[in-house]
Amino acid sequence: MKIALAQIAPRLGDVEANVEAHLGILAKARRQKAELVVFPELGLTGYTLKDLVEEVAMD
Repeated sequence: MKIALAQIAPRLGDVEANVEAHLGILAKARRQKAELVVFPELGLTGYTLKDLVEEVAMD
C-alpha cells in the first residue's frame, strides 16, 4: 500500500481555500498511485481560531 503524507499551511479560518488545497494534494497523490492520504489535524480550519470559532462553525 502506498501512503502519502500531506503537509500544508492552512489559511486560518478559510475553510474553502483549505478544501481547495486538500483537493489539489489528493489529485497529486492519485497521480502518484497513493491509496491513502494522511492530512494534518485541523488542516481545514487552522489551529488558533480564537475569535473565528463561531464564524467557522456556522459556515
